[in-house]
Amino acid sequence: MAGMQFLGAGVEVEPKDIPIYVSALYGRFTKAIDPLNIPETAGSMPAYERWGMAAKIGYKPKFGQLNLTMFRGFENPASVTYTDPSLEVTPGANLTIGVNGKVKITRTTNLKFEYAHSIYTHNLNLEPSALDDFTYADNLGSLIPANASTKESDGIILKLTQKIKSINLTLGYRRLDPTFQSMGTPFLNNDVENITTGFATPLLKGLVNISANGGFQ
Repeated sequence: MAGMQFLGAGVEVEPKDIPIYVSALYGRFTKAIDPLNIPETAGSMPAYERWGMAAKIGYKPKFGQLNLTMFRGFENPASVTYTDPSLEVTPGANLTIGVNGKVKITRTTNLKFEYAHSIYTHNLNLEPSALDDFTYADNLGSLIPANASTKESDGIILKLTQKIKSINLTLGYRRLDPTFQSMGTPFLNNDVENITTGFATPLLKGLVNISANGGFQ
């Protein structure tokens, strides 16, 4: 959850005899800010009450790790009585599914990866309708109501690490679509593509470590 705080509960189960683990959570992520009915929020920007749930199933074989994740966030349209249309504050819903993990390619080569697909409906007050480009998001029912405000987007992160004697070399790639959003991440810079490389090595029998990173965005 990228350090996001919430009021709720979570559970993690990791059996000792099988390389599979499961975690899940449910709770309230933000309180409603209703300037007309909540005196302590008078003069503030309105915000809808937000709830979320998430689940992760992981598999940890000897050669790496694989996680399948799902997050669903939704805002309560009834939690705010009135918003000025000029503020463009509307209740939304989000479904983000992803896969991430790491793979040991050789004894000295490792790959970390993460891919996420987000379906984000920005205004639940609109009438349900099929998306312009018909996709499976039109058939997910209550998981994510689709209408004219629904956007789909992707994000991907790759990091390849190679160790040559005492030198660690890295090559990274990160790309987030311009409209990529997730209610499960508090701060996210989208519309970005990074390609980076770097190295790190110890000197003087480990008394000094030197590293450098560079790339372009």
